Amino acid sequence: MQFGIFSVSDITRDPVTNYTPSEAERIDAIVKIAQKTEEVGMDVFAIGEHHNPPFFSSSPTTLLAYIAWNRGVEVIGAPRASVFLHTIPLFAAVFATSLLGERLYPFHVVGFVLILAGVSLAARPSAKLTPTP
Repeated sequence: MQFGIFSVSDITRDPVTNYTPSEAERIDAIVKIAQKTEEVGMDVFAIGEHHNPPFFSSSPTTLLAYIAWNRGVEVIGAPRASVFLHTIPLFAAVFATSLLGERLYPFHVVGFVLILAGVSLAARPSAKLTPTP
């Protein structure tokens, strides 16, 4: 059995105050709920989607990517996390070939090697400099 929180992140008017949060406020709230879910040790945080306007705040892929990115920044720091943005074209090509049947060309492979080399160089811990006397 797992315990967790599930939300469809809908934007509804508060019946007491008559206040309707903006999309940005709702996204901030759902991210805080996800962070608190992890903080208290729950097993699952899940987002479903609804088909009422506005859709953006309930897009599972968008919100989960945002949460995962922020978690990555917390774990390894912003400078090292930002390097991984360069892997987006690599993953796009991998998914295009595996899911859409696109063809890989030699220049793709060269690009993959350069991306992975750059990311691995940039993500490694830097050597500590010792002051010279």
